[in-house]
Amino acid sequence: MPGPVDKYFDEIKKDNPSYSDEQAWATAWSIYCKYKNPGSEHCQKSPGEYLTKQAQLTIRVARRFLGQI
Repeated sequence: MPGPVDKYFDEIKKDNPSYSDEQAWATAWSIYCKYKNPGSEHCQKSPGEYLTKQAQLTIRVARRFLGQI
């Protein structure tokens, strides 16, 4: 598993205590595949297909991890 995904999972769980582990993992992988490494062998969709239905908070978390905020 790519290291950033673990980091994203931990931060998502901290910032969203109501998320189940499954939701947090899905969001962490979506952040990784959309923003961090869309060409990874672990990512099966095109970048535009990730995080299309997520709340704006999730997008802000992703941007914070990538230093865009």
